[in-house]
Amino acid sequence: MKHPSKSRFITALLPALAVAAFLPVEVSAQAGNCNASLEAEVDATGPFRVGEPVPIKLTLGLDYSGGNANYIDINHFEYLLDCGEGETYPACTPQGNTVVFDHASVQTTCTDAQGNTPATLITMDDGLITVDFTVQGGDPAAIRIAEPSLVEPPNTCEVTFDVQVDGLSASNQTREIVELTGWSGLDAVCENEAPASGAAASVDFMLENPNVVFWVRKDFSDDNPMAVNAQIQCNTGLPVQQSSPLSDPVNGESFPFVGFVVYAFSPGFLKCWIWEEEVPAGYVESYDASAVPNNGIAGDIIDDDPDFSGCIFDEVVGGWFNCNISNELLPSSFTVNKEWLGDALENDVDLVAPINWSCHNVLTSPSRGPTTVRGRFTLYGATDSQTISNIYPWWGGTSYCTANEQIIDSYVESDNSECSDVSIPFAPAPGAECTIYNTVFFEGIPTLSKQGLALLVLLMFGVGLVGFRRFA
Repeated sequence: MKHPSKSRFITALLPALAVAAFLPVEVSAQAGNCNASLEAEVDATGPFRVGEPVPIKLTLGLDYSGGNANYIDINHFEYLLDCGEGETYPACTPQGNTVVFDHASVQTTCTDAQGNTPATLITMDDGLITVDFTVQGGDPAAIRIAEPSLVEPPNTCEVTFDVQVDGLSASNQTREIVELTGWSGLDAVCENEAPASGAAASVDFMLENPNVVFWVRKDFSDDNPMAVNAQIQCNTGLPVQQSSPLSDPVNGESFPFVGFVVYAFSPGFLKCWIWEEEVPAGYVESYDASAVPNNGIAGDIIDDDPDFSGCIFDEVVGGWFNCNISNELLPSSFTVNKEWLGDALENDVDLVAPINWSCHNVLTSPSRGPTTVRGRFTLYGATDSQTISNIYPWWGGTSYCTANEQIIDSYVESDNSECSDVSIPFAPAPGAECTIYNTVFFEGIPTLSKQGLALLVLLMFGVGLVGFRRFA
């Protein structure tokens, strides 16, 4: 909401009583012929917001009223931050707002007696800003303002600078900021070396309802293009809760980042939480919260809270902030089991199984592209297993592994069917596994235990006995 700035100026006049009522300084008899003037205004049309510079312009002048006072030399002026409505310089009651004077922004069109633009030396003491005019090296100087009949130097000059409101008092419901400025008669000297009259002015401006923007970005370590849902919730302001789809910008998707805008809040009392809803399976999330440099203002920014996984912005005054959400792909695994069937141990069989394996459409790190990896290992004994770790499934296709045994003995029969095209799942599902089965044969007859051989002998004897009785 645009609010017109207000300008007030006070010119101290001839009567000594009026000057004394305004500023308790001693004025000489000729001071009435040398009246200083001062005007203050906001040098912009707004809108003005918390956390943004507000330009102030002071116009320093001389009201000539005859006599021999043709100019005044002004040594410095003072500026008081955050004063009460209706107060007059130098009285200033702090209102609890946080207002900052930008030292580096001071500029002036004023010149000294030689026509040179002096430098400024700025000091601050408990909210009182003193701007002294100096020459090179910081030695005192003065700007000279002449009466209107003279051409050089001019009878007015301007000093501009910025103030910035970084926080509002909770009681400041109108969002108005009042500032005062001025100097006393002892700080300005007339041509006749008598103290000039003091001068004072006030300026006030209204702050627009603030807004704050939280920029949220998304990064998948493996450049997965899937969209996730980013959420924001705040303790005050409008809207209190928002959500938006978000995806990794590397893939050129429609939502590479989102800006959550919150408005109508009390600066310094806003707290917002941002997080990723429903973290995709197979990934672990992490967050990085920050303020946009030279912009966002907050009391606390957190991205490692043990009780909340997300970005936290507390005591927000205004500006822009960043919340970067990262999803890192979790590893999976492929386990090959080996099992010998029958009584290979009792038949003096060498229980060694060389295994060749390969995995396809997998990643070898969370951030690399899909590839094929191969390897070999050996399993020993009646049962054994080996696990291939740190393989990562790919979002762009089916990731699978295979394993087969290299037969070294002709009497060994191997069944690899369970280990053909084994799908690799995304975490947190358990890694994939399969089993290769071996059976031992001698001359086409599977090996049997002693009990099995005894049964076979009895069976053959029984068959022979039946045949003998039939043909006897």
